[in-house]
Amino acid sequence: MANKTDKIVNTIKIIAVLSGVVFWTIFITDSPDFNLLGLSECQAIHERAFPFADLSLAIVLALSMSPWAYRKNVHRQLSIFAGGQMTFLGVIDLIFNLQNGVGLSNVTDTLLYLICFGCIAFGIVLLLANIRES
Repeated sequence: MANKTDKIVNTIKIIAVLSGVVFWTIFITDSPDFNLLGLSECQAIHERAFPFADLSLAIVLALSMSPWAYRKNVHRQLSIFAGGQMTFLGVIDLIFNLQNGVGLSNVTDTLLYLICFGCIAFGIVLLLANIRES
């Protein structure tokens, strides 16, 4: 059964999965003419490298919350794995943005930085919460 820490961590996981679904739905359905996200060509090329990584992260997050993971007592290990993935993906995006001069000049760029810092922060929380409880 999930304790209080697990419930908080699972809420973070749900937020992460839903955020990813929203981002990728907009990204995939957005046409170059409409450009809802307002990404530069360089940013769009960079983001096209991440669907598989983000999908695998979503799968691991979902599995870590599943009854199967709790029955097999592997939910913490899956959460640690997901926390590492999330932190790594956030750092990669952050470094790309900094190296390519992505500033805070518009809403999209600001959102990209918030996603980076959110991934890094959520990843660290998943790591710390689950390492501490292991």
